[in-house]
Amino acid sequence: MQWLTPQWLWLLSLLAVPVAVHLLRRRAHREITFAAAHWLEQKSSRSLRRLLLREPWLLLLRLAALASLVLLAAAPQLQQQVAAPPSTLLVDPRISQQALQQFLQRSQASERIEWLHTAPRPIADERPPAENLWHSLSALAYNPRYRYATILLARADNPTGFAALRSSPHWQWRVAGAESDAEVFTPPRIGLIGEAPAWLEPVIDQLAATTATGLSLRKLVGIEALADIGTDWLIYNLPGPLPEEVRAFTGEGGLLITDTRVSDDSQLAFQILSTAERMEAAPYGRGSWLRYRGDWHSGEFFTDYALPEKLWRAWYQQDWQLQHSGIGNWSVASPPSIVVDDEEISPWVWQGYQRQLLMLFVALLALERVLVLSRGRGPRHTEVADGDG
Repeated sequence: MQWLTPQWLWLLSLLAVPVAVHLLRRRAHREITFAAAHWLEQKSSRSLRRLLLREPWLLLLRLAALASLVLLAAAPQLQQQVAAPPSTLLVDPRISQQALQQFLQRSQASERIEWLHTAPRPIADERPPAENLWHSLSALAYNPRYRYATILLARADNPTGFAALRSSPHWQWRVAGAESDAEVFTPPRIGLIGEAPAWLEPVIDQLAATTATGLSLRKLVGIEALADIGTDWLIYNLPGPLPEEVRAFTGEGGLLITDTRVSDDSQLAFQILSTAERMEAAPYGRGSWLRYRGDWHSGEFFTDYALPEKLWRAWYQQDWQLQHSGIGNWSVASPPSIVVDDEEISPWVWQGYQRQLLMLFVALLALERVLVLSRGRGPRHTEVADGDG
């Protein structure tokens, strides 16, 4: 067993409170001798039996209800063995309803059809928001329930910036067709931290006047501005170790652009994009780090007159189109090659029991209320003893 939020388990110590209250409320017995005492002794014995039958059960119900509430907060999970997975179709949420219906009509029926998501849900449920497919597929690659799934994508072209996708060798890749005929280009929001290199503003101006209308550069005052201002690309021009805020920005899907004066202790596998332009890139979480192999303040950087166009092409081909539209496109003919082997997949999955615990808490609370109310009902009798008899 494991706990999603074990910090709540300390509340189990509060079970001592109802026990203490129950013990403190017990009435002290006083022995009084008077006439006809044998009748009172019989009645006292019956009352004591009723007390012993009712009060302990009431106490146990309250303890069980409180314990179930604490366990619900701690979220226990037990391992459950997964049977042989049925034929499953995972559908990209970006696919139009018409394209999906056309695909289902001409393809073999699947036993289970679900939305492609980190937490897949049946196709009959509401269409989930489109998320990064790299993240979804990498999460599902280790799930035995989706080991032999068919992946239905909206498109099939494969960008270069997502070489870190984990995939199952048993997945079957299909394409249903594009959601729309053409995409409207929206320029990325480019942020700058540090002083702008001398070449940067002329490059942005040239690209904005030619291939990227509306492109602009925003100078960020401090790293904290990353959280307040929407940024798609970040040009980081401060030598030294990479700050934690910039790491988080890149890991959540941003495109980081630096030269080699910026360092990081992560063992990243940079791939050379172009030997002539000395550009290299590495996947970083859900984003990418694009790096110039050298100092872009040096005179060597300005020797190539076609550098602005080459820079734009290197930047754009990494992740921008993917980030802008939120679409992860994978080649059906040549799917990602980083495969999760069968030996890495366990047939056991963690199953949560929050719903069952909630139902148990409600049932115990309702039963406790019924016992309390039933104890207060019924006729009340007052007996008067004759002291002279």
